[in-house]
Amino acid sequence: MNTPALLEVEAVIDSNTSENLLHSDKVARQYGFDGALVSSARLFGHLCYLPVKRDGEAWFNGNHCNVRFISPAYDSEILTVELGAGNLATCHNSTGKLLAELRYDLGHPAPRQITVKTATVKAKPGWDQLAANQSFPPYRFSIRRENNDHIGRQLQDDLAIYQQDLAPIHPYCLLRECNRSLARNLSMTAWIHLGSEITLHRAIRCDEPVNVSTVITRKWQKRRHKIATFYLRFSVNDELRAEALHTAIIEFATDS
Repeated sequence: MNTPALLEVEAVIDSNTSENLLHSDKVARQYGFDGALVSSARLFGHLCYLPVKRDGEAWFNGNHCNVRFISPAYDSEILTVELGAGNLATCHNSTGKLLAELRYDLGHPAPRQITVKTATVKAKPGWDQLAANQSFPPYRFSIRRENNDHIGRQLQDDLAIYQQDLAPIHPYCLLRECNRSLARNLSMTAWIHLGSEITLHRAIRCDEPVNVSTVITRKWQKRRHKIATFYLRFSVNDELRAEALHTAIIEFATDS
């Protein structure tokens, strides 16, 4: 029997760089949490460490990932990430509570058949203004190599794959851009990312200009929380590189 690979890492909040006020103690406590929440992008970055260490470039060039965020991680907690059988990576806190899990399948999945239309939303809408198939204004980003190195250090990720010329951008960056797209396109102050299905067709590399298109595919309510799923397409020079179905609570239920 193979021994599972393990990683221990300290959780750190993104309060200085995120528009999500749940990454601050004051607001998070108002919503009933024990303190500021560690971002989903960071947890995803930690979950990817052992898979990328094992699979290298193959992980970025034909891969379907499904990441779920189950319980919050708090600042300064010591997290244990385990990669076991079945390409399943899990993240637990020091009490043994499961916080997140990532399951992935290497291969060459087909692109999703979701149409990205010309932007149909021009101002930041609230929940009531959202409707399925609305497209948001596209935008562009790129990750410089020195920034990729910096992100790796912040995540306590020492893998050499991110330190070479033409390195793939850290997976953290991809999920961070999903969250940033929501923040730039929607009217919200506090939200929780529940999970994402991510398809990696071909590696996005440092210094490449990446075009991001976002479409809302579904919205619904559960326990009076207002939840939506968004489709994001990441392309470089019109070549599809990655896709994501990104689900989040964008408005919390209130007692009133």
